[in-house]
Amino acid sequence: MFRRIDKSNKGKITKDEFLQVWKTDFERLEQSKRVFRILSKPGATHIDNDDFKPILKELLESHPGLNFLQATPEFQDRYADTVVMRIFFSIDTNDDGRISYRDLK
Repeated sequence: MFRRIDKSNKGKITKDEFLQVWKTDFERLEQSKRVFRILSKPGATHIDNDDFKPILKELLESHPGLNFLQATPEFQDRYADTVVMRIFFSIDTNDDGRISYRDLK
């Protein structure tokens, strides 16, 4: 969501910018649709493996229970791949490597 708001790639967004996008694009959506739109690329009809990378990168860098992985970037990559594969195994019911909104819901 941050990357959608930060179109000029300045690395910062204001509270007002965030609230404007939230109110116009997300506030009235049901929770599953919000999650889908946040995870997927703008205008996409599905979620790909790569769509999880920004979230997992933040999680691996900030979650205290995963500190042991910070010293080994190659294990971070494998851990992230494993998490994504488990998500797809559970949600991608037709096994096409994509998660549609219907799959997610």
